[in-house]
Amino acid sequence: MAQYQELFQPIEHNIAGSFELVNASLPSGVVAETLGSTSGDFGNSTFFRGGSRFSDSPFTVNRAPVIVGVVDQNGTENNNFHSEIDASGFLETRIGSLPVDQVNLIGYWINPDNSYFHKRSTWTAGGDVNVWTVRDLTAQGTSGTPDNALVEIVAHTLTGPARIGVRPVGSNLNRFVDIHSGSGVTASTVTFIVNTNDNAEVEFYGSVSDASFSLMGHWVNAPGTYIELMEDLPLPSEANSFQEIQLPRNRVTSNGVAHILMQHKDPSAVVTMGARAIGSNIDRFTKLAPARDEAWIGQCWHVNLNNTEKIEVFASQLSNVEFKLIGVWDLGPESGSRQQSLGATTGLDAFLNRNTNVVRVTDGPPTRFWNPGLDEPGITIVR
Repeated sequence: MAQYQELFQPIEHNIAGSFELVNASLPSGVVAETLGSTSGDFGNSTFFRGGSRFSDSPFTVNRAPVIVGVVDQNGTENNNFHSEIDASGFLETRIGSLPVDQVNLIGYWINPDNSYFHKRSTWTAGGDVNVWTVRDLTAQGTSGTPDNALVEIVAHTLTGPARIGVRPVGSNLNRFVDIHSGSGVTASTVTFIVNTNDNAEVEFYGSVSDASFSLMGHWVNAPGTYIELMEDLPLPSEANSFQEIQLPRNRVTSNGVAHILMQHKDPSAVVTMGARAIGSNIDRFTKLAPARDEAWIGQCWHVNLNNTEKIEVFASQLSNVEFKLIGVWDLGPESGSRQQSLGATTGLDAFLNRNTNVVRVTDGPPTRFWNPGLDEPGITIVR
């Protein structure tokens, strides 16, 4: 069965401005989750163009989306996405400037059938603003994107502020984030994971024409079944220490992994935020720069549930901060299976797992389910 292991481990860099082969000190073949950070000042042109990629990739792909430098150099802006570790435990990472930029390993997936495909291909909202729009990913990126894949998309804006989001085709989720503006030449980012449908399509949302969406990669055989969500979570009971919070019981499985967005909109403070598994002693947090434009600055990463429905979260203040559950992985018997979104035909946020004939309903009536295209015996409803 697949597993997710949490880390917060900085990668030591010797050069800036190009990809560097680095020892990740991780098992070969795992898929690492990386967090790129900068405390550089975009006014001084020390903005961060950082990222990571598979060292043995048969093609050269510039997997380094831009994120802005920050006004207050005590805080950071971040991006994050996944990269496969090669047979020797190495990957390639890139930073823009020493010493203000950093790439951290924040976790990794152990999966017997890892098949994460690296790419970077970008499109913009253009004229499709303030509306959910279907995007065909068939030809997007090197070698394209297959149907029924799980894709990773870094959404960003050069100007802004912007409301920006990604969700499955037919979903009813308001799965977007109000992010603050970039500098005009660099961008503020948020990362989404989303299932494609039978036509390799997703839906995207951007409130400004230059809202951009970078497809960073996809799984064909993912570590588990991923369900898209957008749920508010409780704040910690006190500031400046990790505190336990309860996740929505009807949204998570105890053997799963939560996908957490943490963000703040305080224009005058550097805010430290983080999330980790219950009982962990890892200092798994970062200092987020002050927000701009009355919008949000944040980061998202995965947290192990460790056979609970709880996690620990950290915030250095309790005003103008929020935590959201933007997705959940089920690593149980359904792990790695392909699922079919039923939103377009049912009006629910629901997914049919074709390997197990289980329908997981994430929004809508908990007990009634009917779909004219799925009059099949043996369908089990999970709410």
